[in-house]
Amino acid sequence: MAGNVWEWVSSLNMPYPYDPKDGREDMSSGEPRMLRGGASGSGDVSFRSFSRVYANYPTYSFVAIGFRCVMSATP
Repeated sequence: MAGNVWEWVSSLNMPYPYDPKDGREDMSSGEPRMLRGGASGSGDVSFRSFSRVYANYPTYSFVAIGFRCVMSATP
């Protein structure tokens, strides 16, 4: 999962522990969304799938920011 691009996630930049009821998943919010996972060229600390290092607006684009596709094993 790590190494190709920073992954956009739906969560706002809020501290752990994760609580989906605290507003971090509010899709109508215009606040920056988290990027996680590290991209090629990331240091050892951020080169992990759980790394949450940057937050930016979804309209921002950069070659090392993207998303990952997940294929479900169940039909």
